[in-house]
Amino acid sequence: MDFAKIIKTIIKYIGMGLLFLFILEIASRTDDYVKWDAPFWSNYSNDNLSVSDEYGWHNRPNATFQKWVINSHGFRGPEITFEKPDSIIRVFCTGASATFGLYESKDKDYPSQLRKMLNKKYPGRFEVLNAACPGMSPPRIGHYYSGWLSKFSPDIIAYNPASDFYTNPYPPSDTNITRTQPSQPPLTFRLTSKAKIAFKGFLPRSWQMTYKRWQIANIVDSQEDDWLWETPPLDRMELYRKHIIGVIDTVRAQGSKIIIGTKTNSISSEMNDFDKYNLTNWRHLHVRCTDISLLQTDIVARKIILEIGKEYNVPIADIAPNIPKTHEYFGDHHHFTDKGAKIVAKFMFEQIVKIIENDSLLYSRAINSGEGKKQ
Repeated sequence: MDFAKIIKTIIKYIGMGLLFLFILEIASRTDDYVKWDAPFWSNYSNDNLSVSDEYGWHNRPNATFQKWVINSHGFRGPEITFEKPDSIIRVFCTGASATFGLYESKDKDYPSQLRKMLNKKYPGRFEVLNAACPGMSPPRIGHYYSGWLSKFSPDIIAYNPASDFYTNPYPPSDTNITRTQPSQPPLTFRLTSKAKIAFKGFLPRSWQMTYKRWQIANIVDSQEDDWLWETPPLDRMELYRKHIIGVIDTVRAQGSKIIIGTKTNSISSEMNDFDKYNLTNWRHLHVRCTDISLLQTDIVARKIILEIGKEYNVPIADIAPNIPKTHEYFGDHHHFTDKGAKIVAKFMFEQIVKIIENDSLLYSRAINSGEGKKQ
């Protein structure tokens, strides 16, 4: 047996395989460059969009990835100055990924649609920025507001607090919000992410659901009997209440007004295929909940927000019961499409208009009259 020939053949095929993968990687980078004007050689992934520093976990200034563009201050939206012009009403929309935007078209995230609505009613009077960041829990938002957002003197904060953080294995902490050194995106191969997306799109949804349900069952079976939450965890929901109140106090202490929106999901009572697929993916992220307790958690979260609104005199944009639970309005279990984001913007718009019309200073700015409206 000619071992030298065998080794040579193996090296040949390995080299051919590596060359093939290299060509595919170049093709992937070319696709990003043509479609998104992405840098060809440097890192390019959604990891580029975020950073952790003294202000906590937030958007990386001047970052871009596909349709997402972050301005020089770390917000989605137009550039603004630190100092707010006297004639402008500045609104920051905060929250996590549902506010930041995932499935919406360019400039169709709810803050962008809200900006258009407000400036249509009060032409040129509003700056509306999307200051949300995926993974930004209520304590992180409070910290981020105190350290960074407050420097821009926002008049109004529109906040959609996600309750999902409180059904994770570990709830949000009041401490350990920041890291001392900014995180840098690792070197990524574009081919890997594209292959994962293509593979997921190729697999039938029923196969994906079966596999994820099997994973969930294995995790649950490996735990103690009382590990699974059959009902919403009351201690976690009380922490949710505490953290939202903390954000309200933080925002008001800096002189801004705050509006809070209720969270909703796409799961309808019909439990069609779209619902089953979305519920499975959602449950896969929150394995301590049953399907029922996960859905009930959103109901409890809405009740908490409505109670906080009455107790603390906070305007509430009650979005939850007003968005149809269909794929026209949701891209998955709780991220919106263009139509869903438009409804969120509409309810925030209504609450902001009420604030403007009942505040003489803001009203005078909105109409640019120099005289406040009598209250």
